[in-house]
Amino acid sequence: MSSEPLSATAAAAQSYLAASAAGDDVTKERRALERALVDSAGLRKPQEESFEATPFSDIAEEEFSFWWPLWLPAGVVAAIDGAPGSGKTYLALDVAARISSGAPWPCDPHATRRPEATVAIQSAEDSASKTLKKRLRMLGADMSRCLNIGDRTLRDPETNEITSVDGSLQDVAAIRSTLKAHRPVLWIIDTLGHFLGPDASPNNEIDVKRVLRPIKELAEEFGCTFLVVRHHNKSSGTSAVLRGAGSIAITGQARILWCVGRHKDDPERRALFCGKSNVANEPLPLEYRVDSVTGEFQWIGTTDMTLGDVLGEPEKRNRAHKREDAADWLAEFLSGKVDGERMDTVQKVAEAAGFTWATVKRAAGELGVKKKGVYLKGQRGADHFRWLLPTCEVEEVQ
Repeated sequence: MSSEPLSATAAAAQSYLAASAAGDDVTKERRALERALVDSAGLRKPQEESFEATPFSDIAEEEFSFWWPLWLPAGVVAAIDGAPGSGKTYLALDVAARISSGAPWPCDPHATRRPEATVAIQSAEDSASKTLKKRLRMLGADMSRCLNIGDRTLRDPETNEITSVDGSLQDVAAIRSTLKAHRPVLWIIDTLGHFLGPDASPNNEIDVKRVLRPIKELAEEFGCTFLVVRHHNKSSGTSAVLRGAGSIAITGQARILWCVGRHKDDPERRALFCGKSNVANEPLPLEYRVDSVTGEFQWIGTTDMTLGDVLGEPEKRNRAHKREDAADWLAEFLSGKVDGERMDTVQKVAEAAGFTWATVKRAAGELGVKKKGVYLKGQRGADHFRWLLPTCEVEEVQ
Protein backbone atom coordinates (compact mmCIF):
# COMPACT_ATOMS: atom_id res chain seq x y z
CA MET A 1 0.00 0.00 0.00
CA SER A 2 1.35 3.42 -0.95
CA SER A 3 2.61 5.61 1.84
CA GLU A 4 1.92 8.74 -0.22
CA PRO A 5 -0.44 11.14 1.61
CA LEU A 6 -3.95 11.32 0.19
CA SER A 7 -4.89 14.32 -1.94
CA ALA A 8 -7.60 16.62 -0.58
CA THR A 9 -10.05 15.19 -3.14
CA ALA A 10 -9.20 11.56 -2.32
CA ALA A 11 -9.44 12.20 1.40
CA ALA A 12 -12.84 13.86 1.00
CA ALA A 13 -14.05 10.97 -1.17
CA GLN A 14 -12.85 8.41 1.38
CA SER A 15 -14.69 10.21 4.17
CA TYR A 16 -17.85 10.37 2.08
CA LEU A 17 -17.77 6.65 1.20
CA ALA A 18 -17.08 5.67 4.81
CA ALA A 19 -20.01 7.69 6.11
CA SER A 20 -22.28 6.38 3.36
CA ALA A 21 -21.32 2.77 4.09
CA ALA A 22 -22.06 3.29 7.76
CA GLY A 23 -25.50 4.65 6.91
CA ASP A 24 -24.71 8.05 8.44
CA ASP A 25 -25.93 11.45 7.26
CA VAL A 26 -23.44 12.33 4.52
CA THR A 27 -24.50 15.99 3.96
CA LYS A 28 -21.35 17.41 5.52
CA GLU A 29 -19.08 14.92 3.74
CA ARG A 30 -20.81 15.49 0.40
CA ARG A 31 -20.32 19.25 0.61
CA ALA A 32 -16.65 18.74 1.51
CA LEU A 33 -16.22 16.45 -1.49
CA GLU A 34 -17.93 18.94 -3.79
CA ARG A 35 -15.61 21.74 -2.60
CA ALA A 36 -12.56 19.51 -3.09
CA LEU A 37 -13.65 18.56 -6.63
CA VAL A 38 -14.29 22.23 -7.53
CA ASP A 39 -10.92 23.26 -6.08
CA SER A 40 -9.03 20.52 -7.90
CA ALA A 41 -10.65 21.49 -11.20
CA GLY A 42 -10.13 25.20 -10.63
CA LEU A 43 -13.88 25.76 -10.86
CA ARG A 44 -14.60 27.41 -7.53
CA LYS A 45 -17.56 29.74 -7.84
CA PRO A 46 -16.70 33.43 -7.50
CA GLN A 47 -17.60 35.12 -4.23
CA GLU A 48 -20.78 37.13 -4.26
CA GLU A 49 -20.09 40.86 -3.93
CA SER A 50 -22.19 43.79 -2.81
CA PHE A 51 -21.84 47.14 -1.07
CA GLU A 52 -22.73 47.70 2.55
CA ALA A 53 -25.99 49.65 2.55
CA THR A 54 -26.99 51.14 5.90
CA PRO A 55 -30.19 53.15 6.30
CA PHE A 56 -29.41 56.64 7.55
CA SER A 57 -32.03 56.02 10.25
CA ASP A 58 -29.51 53.59 11.78
CA ILE A 59 -26.58 56.04 11.66
CA ALA A 60 -25.99 58.16 14.76
CA GLU A 61 -25.55 61.84 13.91
CA GLU A 62 -22.32 63.42 15.18
CA GLU A 63 -20.81 66.90 15.23
CA PHE A 64 -17.23 67.84 14.46
CA SER A 65 -15.09 68.73 17.44
CA PHE A 66 -12.33 71.31 17.24
CA TRP A 67 -8.90 71.86 18.74
CA TRP A 68 -8.97 75.48 17.53
CA PRO A 69 -12.60 76.65 17.13
CA LEU A 70 -13.57 76.91 13.43
CA TRP A 71 -9.91 76.68 12.36
CA LEU A 72 -8.67 73.20 13.35
CA PRO A 73 -11.16 70.32 13.49
CA ALA A 74 -10.19 67.08 15.23
CA GLY A 75 -9.60 63.83 13.38
CA VAL A 76 -9.31 65.12 9.80
CA VAL A 77 -6.75 65.86 7.12
CA ALA A 78 -6.14 69.62 6.89
CA ALA A 79 -3.84 71.63 4.62
CA ILE A 80 -1.90 74.88 4.89
CA ASP A 81 -0.67 76.50 1.66
CA GLY A 82 1.69 79.42 1.20
CA ALA A 83 4.60 80.78 -0.80
CA PRO A 84 8.17 80.29 0.48
CA GLY A 85 8.89 82.87 3.18
CA SER A 86 5.24 83.44 4.08
CA GLY A 87 5.72 81.89 7.53
CA LYS A 88 3.44 78.89 7.04
CA THR A 89 5.72 76.48 8.94
CA TYR A 90 6.19 79.02 11.75
CA LEU A 91 2.41 79.42 11.97
CA ALA A 92 1.90 75.65 12.09
CA LEU A 93 4.49 75.44 14.89
CA ASP A 94 2.64 78.16 16.82
CA VAL A 95 -0.52 76.04 16.66
CA ALA A 96 1.48 73.01 17.83
CA ALA A 97 3.05 74.99 20.68
CA ARG A 98 -0.35 76.19 21.92
CA ILE A 99 -1.76 72.66 21.90
CA SER A 100 1.26 71.32 23.79
CA SER A 101 1.15 74.00 26.47
CA GLY A 102 -2.59 74.60 26.69
CA ALA A 103 -2.10 78.30 25.85
CA PRO A 104 -5.14 80.30 24.66
CA TRP A 105 -5.89 80.49 20.97
CA PRO A 106 -5.10 83.70 19.07
CA CYS A 107 -7.59 86.52 19.49
CA ASP A 108 -9.56 84.66 22.18
CA PRO A 109 -11.14 87.49 24.22
CA HIS A 110 -11.46 85.19 27.24
CA ALA A 111 -7.87 83.87 27.03
CA THR A 112 -9.18 80.40 27.78
CA ARG A 113 -6.54 77.81 28.66
CA ARG A 114 -7.09 74.19 27.70
CA PRO A 115 -5.68 70.80 28.71
CA GLU A 116 -2.22 70.17 27.28
CA ALA A 117 -1.85 67.56 24.54
CA THR A 118 0.88 65.89 22.50
CA VAL A 119 1.80 67.00 18.97
CA ALA A 120 4.02 65.39 16.30
CA ILE A 121 6.16 67.27 13.78
CA GLN A 122 7.56 65.56 10.67
CA SER A 123 9.71 68.00 8.71
CA ALA A 124 11.93 67.54 5.68
CA GLU A 125 12.91 71.19 5.30
CA ASP A 126 13.98 72.36 8.77
CA SER A 127 16.57 71.00 11.19
CA ALA A 128 15.05 69.68 14.42
CA SER A 129 17.95 70.98 16.54
CA LYS A 130 18.82 74.20 14.72
CA THR A 131 15.42 75.53 13.68
CA LEU A 132 12.37 73.67 14.99
CA LYS A 133 13.39 73.48 18.66
CA LYS A 134 14.42 77.14 18.72
CA ARG A 135 11.10 78.24 17.26
CA LEU A 136 9.10 76.00 19.57
CA ARG A 137 10.97 77.41 22.56
CA MET A 138 10.27 80.99 21.44
CA LEU A 139 6.60 80.08 21.01
CA GLY A 140 6.35 78.73 24.58
CA ALA A 141 5.85 75.08 23.69
CA ASP A 142 5.98 72.27 26.23
CA MET A 143 8.96 70.43 24.71
CA SER A 144 8.08 67.16 26.44
CA ARG A 145 4.81 67.08 24.49
CA CYS A 146 6.34 67.93 21.08
CA LEU A 147 7.56 64.89 19.15
CA ASN A 148 10.06 65.11 16.31
CA ILE A 149 9.19 62.33 13.83
CA GLY A 150 12.38 60.98 12.30
CA ASP A 151 13.19 57.92 10.19
CA ARG A 152 11.12 54.75 10.24
CA THR A 153 12.75 52.08 12.42
CA LEU A 154 12.72 48.33 11.81
CA ARG A 155 13.51 45.88 14.64
CA ASP A 156 14.59 42.30 13.99
CA PRO A 157 12.50 40.16 16.41
CA GLU A 158 15.29 37.60 16.75
CA THR A 159 18.37 39.80 17.15
CA ASN A 160 16.64 43.01 18.34
CA GLU A 161 18.84 44.81 15.82
CA ILE A 162 17.30 48.13 14.77
CA THR A 163 17.77 49.72 11.35
CA SER A 164 16.49 53.09 10.15
CA VAL A 165 15.05 53.88 6.73
CA ASP A 166 13.34 56.90 5.21
CA GLY A 167 9.70 57.10 6.27
CA SER A 168 6.65 58.26 4.35
CA LEU A 169 2.88 58.50 4.60
CA GLN A 170 2.70 55.07 2.96
CA ASP A 171 4.11 53.52 6.16
CA VAL A 172 0.64 53.13 7.63
CA ALA A 173 1.61 50.44 10.17
CA ALA A 174 4.43 52.62 11.56
CA ILE A 175 2.14 55.65 11.78
CA ARG A 176 -0.50 53.59 13.56
CA SER A 177 2.07 52.31 16.08
CA THR A 178 3.24 55.87 16.79
CA LEU A 179 -0.33 57.08 17.23
CA LYS A 180 -1.08 54.24 19.67
CA ALA A 181 2.11 54.78 21.66
CA HIS A 182 2.08 58.59 21.95
CA ARG A 183 -1.51 59.69 21.15
CA PRO A 184 -0.70 63.01 19.42
CA VAL A 185 -3.73 65.13 18.54
CA LEU A 186 -1.87 67.03 15.79
CA TRP A 187 0.61 65.64 13.24
CA ILE A 188 2.32 68.22 11.01
CA ILE A 189 3.65 67.01 7.63
CA ASP A 190 6.15 69.55 6.21
CA THR A 191 6.07 69.29 3.25
CA LEU A 192 3.54 66.88 1.78
CA GLY A 193 5.48 66.40 -1.45
CA HIS A 194 8.48 65.01 0.43
CA PHE A 195 6.52 62.45 2.45
CA LEU A 196 4.12 61.00 -0.15
CA GLY A 197 6.51 58.09 -0.51
CA PRO A 198 8.00 56.03 -3.34
CA ASP A 199 6.29 55.98 -6.73
CA ALA A 200 3.76 58.61 -5.65
CA SER A 201 3.59 61.99 -7.36
CA PRO A 202 1.87 64.97 -5.70
CA ASN A 203 0.63 65.92 -9.16
CA ASN A 204 -1.15 62.60 -9.75
CA GLU A 205 -4.74 62.44 -8.46
CA ILE A 206 -4.76 58.64 -8.13
CA ASP A 207 -1.45 58.63 -6.20
CA VAL A 208 -2.66 61.35 -3.83
CA LYS A 209 -5.92 59.57 -3.04
CA ARG A 210 -4.14 56.22 -2.62
CA VAL A 211 -1.74 57.68 -0.05
CA LEU A 212 -4.09 60.03 1.82
CA ARG A 213 -7.11 57.72 2.14
CA PRO A 214 -5.46 55.50 4.84
CA ILE A 215 -4.23 58.66 6.60
CA LYS A 216 -7.80 59.99 6.65
CA GLU A 217 -8.95 56.71 8.24
CA LEU A 218 -6.20 56.89 10.89
CA ALA A 219 -7.14 60.51 11.62
CA GLU A 220 -10.75 59.50 12.25
CA GLU A 221 -9.80 56.44 14.31
CA PHE A 222 -7.39 58.24 16.65
CA GLY A 223 -8.88 61.76 16.59
CA CYS A 224 -5.56 63.12 15.33
CA THR A 225 -5.51 65.96 12.81
CA PHE A 226 -2.91 65.63 10.05
CA LEU A 227 -1.90 69.13 8.92
CA VAL A 228 -0.07 68.92 5.59
CA VAL A 229 2.08 71.86 4.46
CA ARG A 230 2.33 72.80 0.78
CA HIS A 231 4.01 75.51 -1.25
CA HIS A 232 2.04 77.65 -3.65
CA ASN A 233 2.28 76.85 -7.33
CA LYS A 234 3.42 79.43 -9.88
CA SER A 235 0.00 80.11 -11.37
CA SER A 236 -1.79 83.40 -10.95
CA GLY A 237 -5.28 84.03 -9.66
CA THR A 238 -7.01 84.57 -6.34
CA SER A 239 -8.66 81.17 -5.83
CA ALA A 240 -7.10 79.60 -2.74
CA VAL A 241 -8.24 76.09 -3.69
CA LEU A 242 -6.26 76.27 -6.94
CA ARG A 243 -3.02 77.77 -5.64
CA GLY A 244 -1.62 74.83 -3.69
CA ALA A 245 1.15 72.87 -5.41
CA GLY A 246 0.21 69.42 -6.66
CA SER A 247 -3.07 67.76 -7.57
CA ILE A 248 -6.41 69.35 -6.73
CA ALA A 249 -7.13 66.01 -5.00
CA ILE A 250 -4.99 67.21 -2.07
CA THR A 251 -7.38 70.10 -1.54
CA GLY A 252 -10.30 67.71 -2.00
CA GLN A 253 -9.03 65.33 0.69
CA ALA A 254 -8.47 68.16 3.17
CA ARG A 255 -11.55 69.05 5.23
CA ILE A 256 -10.22 72.55 5.82
CA LEU A 257 -7.70 74.57 3.84
CA TRP A 258 -5.58 77.37 5.28
CA CYS A 259 -3.93 79.87 3.00
CA VAL A 260 -1.18 82.20 4.22
CA GLY A 261 0.73 84.94 2.47
CA ARG A 262 2.26 88.39 2.44
CA HIS A 263 0.45 91.51 1.28
CA LYS A 264 1.54 92.07 -2.33
CA ASP A 265 2.14 95.80 -1.66
CA ASP A 266 3.39 95.53 1.94
CA PRO A 267 5.46 92.34 2.51
CA GLU A 268 5.71 92.97 6.26
CA ARG A 269 1.99 92.26 6.57
CA ARG A 270 0.99 88.60 6.55
CA ALA A 271 -2.36 86.93 7.03
CA LEU A 272 -4.03 83.55 7.53
CA PHE A 273 -7.17 82.86 5.49
CA CYS A 274 -9.59 79.96 5.36
CA GLY A 275 -9.58 78.88 1.72
CA LYS A 276 -12.34 76.32 2.23
CA SER A 277 -14.09 74.53 5.08
CA ASN A 278 -16.22 71.41 4.87
CA VAL A 279 -16.82 71.30 8.62
CA ALA A 280 -18.04 74.75 9.73
CA ASN A 281 -18.50 78.36 8.71
CA GLU A 282 -15.30 79.94 7.43
CA PRO A 283 -13.60 82.00 10.18
CA LEU A 284 -12.47 85.59 9.67
CA PRO A 285 -8.89 86.06 8.41
CA LEU A 286 -6.19 86.80 10.98
CA GLU A 287 -3.10 88.96 10.56
CA TYR A 288 0.31 88.02 11.97
CA ARG A 289 3.89 89.13 11.70
CA VAL A 290 7.35 87.59 11.93
CA ASP A 291 9.94 90.05 13.22
CA SER A 292 12.74 90.26 10.64
CA VAL A 293 15.36 90.88 13.37
CA THR A 294 14.37 88.68 16.32
CA GLY A 295 12.37 86.09 14.39
CA GLU A 296 9.52 86.47 16.90
CA PHE A 297 6.09 85.29 15.74
CA GLN A 298 3.17 87.51 16.77
CA TRP A 299 -0.57 87.51 16.11
CA ILE A 300 -2.07 90.94 15.37
CA GLY A 301 -5.79 90.12 15.19
CA THR A 302 -8.53 90.15 12.58
CA THR A 303 -7.56 91.95 9.40
CA ASP A 304 -8.98 93.86 6.45
CA MET A 305 -6.61 92.05 4.09
CA THR A 306 -8.22 89.95 1.37
CA LEU A 307 -7.12 86.87 -0.53
CA GLY A 308 -6.61 89.15 -3.49
CA ASP A 309 -3.99 91.05 -1.47
CA VAL A 310 -1.85 87.93 -1.02
CA LEU A 311 -2.78 85.90 -4.11
CA GLY A 312 -2.89 88.74 -6.61
CA GLU A 313 -1.20 88.60 -10.00
CA PRO A 314 2.41 87.67 -9.31
CA GLU A 315 5.25 89.66 -10.78
CA LYS A 316 6.33 88.35 -14.18
CA ARG A 317 9.77 86.88 -13.72
CA ASN A 318 12.36 86.11 -16.35
CA ARG A 319 14.48 82.95 -16.50
CA ALA A 320 17.32 84.42 -14.47
CA HIS A 321 14.97 85.36 -11.65
CA LYS A 322 13.32 81.92 -11.71
CA ARG A 323 16.75 80.30 -11.50
CA GLU A 324 17.63 82.55 -8.56
CA ASP A 325 14.43 81.50 -6.81
CA ALA A 326 15.25 77.84 -7.48
CA ALA A 327 18.80 78.32 -6.16
CA ASP A 328 17.50 79.92 -2.95
CA TRP A 329 15.03 77.09 -2.50
CA LEU A 330 17.61 74.37 -3.21
CA ALA A 331 20.19 75.86 -0.84
CA GLU A 332 17.61 75.99 1.95
CA PHE A 333 16.36 72.46 1.20
CA LEU A 334 19.85 70.90 1.29
CA SER A 335 21.09 72.99 4.21
CA GLY A 336 22.06 70.92 7.25
CA LYS A 337 21.80 67.60 5.41
CA VAL A 338 25.29 66.18 5.88
CA ASP A 339 24.55 63.15 3.73
CA GLY A 340 22.66 65.20 1.20
CA GLU A 341 19.34 64.12 -0.33
CA ARG A 342 18.39 61.61 -2.99
CA MET A 343 18.27 63.25 -6.40
CA ASP A 344 14.86 61.75 -7.22
CA THR A 345 13.51 63.13 -3.94
CA VAL A 346 14.90 66.58 -4.74
CA GLN A 347 13.14 66.45 -8.10
CA LYS A 348 9.82 65.39 -6.61
CA VAL A 349 9.82 68.06 -3.88
CA ALA A 350 11.07 70.75 -6.28
CA GLU A 351 8.30 70.09 -8.77
CA ALA A 352 5.77 70.08 -5.94
CA ALA A 353 7.12 73.52 -4.98
CA GLY A 354 6.49 74.77 -8.52
CA PHE A 355 9.99 74.61 -10.04
CA THR A 356 10.78 72.82 -13.29
CA TRP A 357 13.47 70.15 -13.06
CA ALA A 358 15.49 71.86 -15.79
CA THR A 359 15.57 75.10 -13.78
CA VAL A 360 16.59 73.25 -10.60
CA LYS A 361 19.44 71.48 -12.39
CA ARG A 362 20.74 74.80 -13.72
CA ALA A 363 20.47 76.27 -10.23
CA ALA A 364 22.37 73.27 -8.83
CA GLY A 365 25.17 73.94 -11.28
CA GLU A 366 25.41 77.56 -10.19
CA LEU A 367 25.46 76.53 -6.51
CA GLY A 368 28.17 73.95 -7.16
CA VAL A 369 25.99 71.14 -5.82
CA LYS A 370 27.92 67.86 -5.69
CA LYS A 371 26.60 64.50 -6.84
CA LYS A 372 27.39 61.35 -4.80
CA GLY A 373 26.78 57.87 -6.18
CA VAL A 374 25.44 55.13 -3.90
CA TYR A 375 26.54 51.66 -5.01
CA LEU A 376 25.17 48.32 -3.87
CA LYS A 377 27.41 45.28 -3.55
CA GLY A 378 27.32 43.12 -6.65
CA GLN A 379 25.45 45.74 -8.67
CA ARG A 380 26.96 47.33 -11.73
CA GLY A 381 26.56 51.09 -11.73
CA ALA A 382 25.14 53.38 -9.08
CA ASP A 383 21.88 52.43 -7.39
CA HIS A 384 21.01 56.12 -7.00
CA PHE A 385 22.63 59.53 -6.56
CA ARG A 386 22.51 62.06 -3.72
CA TRP A 387 22.94 65.84 -3.98
CA LEU A 388 25.04 67.73 -1.43
CA LEU A 389 25.97 71.36 -0.96
CA PRO A 390 29.62 72.10 -1.82
CA THR A 391 30.47 72.47 1.90
CA CYS A 392 29.87 68.72 2.40
CA GLU A 393 32.45 66.01 1.81
CA VAL A 394 31.72 63.67 -1.12
CA GLU A 395 32.56 59.98 -0.86
CA GLU A 396 31.27 57.18 -3.04
CA VAL A 397 29.13 54.91 -0.82
CA GLN A 398 29.53 51.17 -1.28
